[in-house]
Amino acid sequence: MDLVNFYRQKILDHYKNPRNTGQILNFDCRGQLDNPLCGDSIEVFLNVKDNKIRDIKFKAQGCAIAIAAMSMLSEKIKGMDIKEALALGQREILKMLGIPLSTTRLQCGMLGLLAIKKCLTQNPKLE
Repeated sequence: MDLVNFYRQKILDHYKNPRNTGQILNFDCRGQLDNPLCGDSIEVFLNVKDNKIRDIKFKAQGCAIAIAAMSMLSEKIKGMDIKEALALGQREILKMLGIPLSTTRLQCGMLGLLAIKKCLTQNPKLE
């Protein structure tokens, strides 16, 4: 199997079987964003303790790229320091997905990360 095919299969797996879905009832922060161009919507819930992300859950509707990227990202940031999570960007999303994305699809792939950053930076409980 070639590398591009491998990454496509990985994306489909995370799309069909997303990890960390649901809601945390006693969350420390919540972030929600929509992508009107594509119809994607992602809502994230985080538990944070000692400046580390202890748990993450999310609800998402949308395309395979948005959901797969959010699923992969949810696995990546568990246990991560808040500053490390805030430093993540486009390069890390593209590396996780492993395939090139058009500008429109890149917005889909970045939606979950932007929702996480919104959650972490716009919540008075975390200051």
